[in-house]
Amino acid sequence: MRHPFVTTVTLAAAGLLAITGCDSDLWRDDVAKGGEQCSMPFTEYSAGPSVAGLDLEARVANCGKRPFVGYIYGTCRATGDSGCAPPLEVQSWSFRDRKPSRAPAGHEIHLRRGNVTIVIFANSDRLARRAVAALKPE
Repeated sequence: MRHPFVTTVTLAAAGLLAITGCDSDLWRDDVAKGGEQCSMPFTEYSAGPSVAGLDLEARVANCGKRPFVGYIYGTCRATGDSGCAPPLEVQSWSFRDRKPSRAPAGHEIHLRRGNVTIVIFANSDRLARRAVAALKPE
């Protein structure tokens, strides 16, 4: 049986890949693999080491043509082949590559901080607002 952390990180990376496409982008999961750090050309934002009782589980970065980084909080348990989404993810993008949506879907919040677009995906509006309140530059 796979460890839930590995499943979460794998599913999160797969979800990010589905959102952005693969092209020739380079993927790095700095927390799970403990590998080489992927430096972003903009300020990264996270919600700190934990938010609303959910611990930071992984930092997943795409260092390709449209670089972004996602901070994954909490775990989920996949049932079957459908996978699952972690309870909270805070993504940082270059404003040049992703503009904030005027009508985000579901429990998403899109913010702009200077040259950075922050996208928060959460399993509830309350959790998304708590993540906004905890945002800090890395």
